[in-house]
Amino acid sequence: MRRILLALFGLMAAACRGPEPAPIPAVFAQIPADDRLLVVFVPGVTGSVLKDAESGEILWGTGRQLLVPRDGGYALARSIHQPVGGAPAAGRVRVETPDILRVIRLGGGRKKIYQPLVDLFERAGFAEGDLSRPEAGGTFFPFPYDWRQDNVASAQRLQVALEGLRRTRQQDRLVVALVCQSNGASICRYFSRYGGASLAAAEAGRADHDPGLEIRGMVFIGTANGGSLRILREVDRGRTYLPLVGRTQHPEVLFTFPSLYQELPDYRSDFFLDDEGKPVKANLWQAANWEKWQWSVFAPEAAKRLARQERPDLFGNLEQRRAFLKDQLARARRFRTLLRQGPAAAPVPPIFMVQNAYRETPDRAVLRPLRKAPKGLRWRAHFTGDRWLRRQSYLRFRTSAPGDDHATRASQLWLSAAETAALAAEPFYVRGGHFEMILEPAAERRLLEFLAEIATP
Repeated sequence: MRRILLALFGLMAAACRGPEPAPIPAVFAQIPADDRLLVVFVPGVTGSVLKDAESGEILWGTGRQLLVPRDGGYALARSIHQPVGGAPAAGRVRVETPDILRVIRLGGGRKKIYQPLVDLFERAGFAEGDLSRPEAGGTFFPFPYDWRQDNVASAQRLQVALEGLRRTRQQDRLVVALVCQSNGASICRYFSRYGGASLAAAEAGRADHDPGLEIRGMVFIGTANGGSLRILREVDRGRTYLPLVGRTQHPEVLFTFPSLYQELPDYRSDFFLDDEGKPVKANLWQAANWEKWQWSVFAPEAAKRLARQERPDLFGNLEQRRAFLKDQLARARRFRTLLRQGPAAAPVPPIFMVQNAYRETPDRAVLRPLRKAPKGLRWRAHFTGDRWLRRQSYLRFRTSAPGDDHATRASQLWLSAAETAALAAEPFYVRGGHFEMILEPAAERRLLEFLAEIATP
């Protein structure tokens, strides 16, 4: 088993080494350190370390946690009783986010996550700073956040962090560029338009911006601006990070993460087909449909597990899970409407995009009835990559579209009219999957070129 694990992790690490690093554009050598544009990097889901604030135990961010504990991911679950953006209930773990996820080490293997990006900025002459302890000399600031939480709450945290940075520097005006990867773009899109405003305030056209903060531009890397159907697959089935031996995060764990609902897709209305290729009316934004189609906690296996585990502190009872889902879907729908169609609370800064549109990516799913229903399961949702769907050539063609294996090209371009008008260049397409593209030298080079354009408008 150990040899299997080391081989798997070695392959993962090798896949991330890639070719030589990208060259640094000459323009960066010509900009004095004191005149450098400040860059804030906002990572995607799972891209920040999670730590128990009381014990100091790392809950997410080590290689070992890809394997254990064998708790189905329950240690990461967020109680469905916890208010959006609020403190955890008494007796629940208070989570801190000390850093972005840089490198994962396991069994002698080493998988690069965001460390290559940090190295890139250092080679370009940027000095890494810490938003939790801002110092005058920093010019590149990672923004770690609790990626399980509501994206509005994360945008509000970003607002507080940048206000703190401006006060520490004793500047009347702080000019920044935002580099946003995956879910980070949802946070940055909201923040750039509404600042730290609540959903209700944003819907009323009110923003809560720091008047001393200027967002000079944003770079989106591997972003699902119209959401991703793969999110539904993971909330429905759970997630395992290492094949065969990896730790499983059960569907009920992912069910508790508000951020995932805000990444569900809305770039089209017809996401589902039957096993003959005919459209199925299954609105994923209606909570009743999750129970009807037996998704996530409403699948028999998950329901039995919840009954056996007896963790009402995390998952409540059936009625509470129904209410939680209804609330989260409604809030997520409001969030996505604000991104796509909300009032113009603030001008949109210039936007640059690095994406991939060369991989087979989930675009629709097949809802197939099970005639021999195992353990009460009446329906199976099939997504791109499933063995059954690969054998159905016609359905495979109907359910996939070009993208980065997470977000289709249509989703990547699903911006508001104001954001589309703010595109300062054509999207730059590179190879690499949804996450891996950020490690591509072509992406690194283009990122620096985009930032050079932002710095010299």
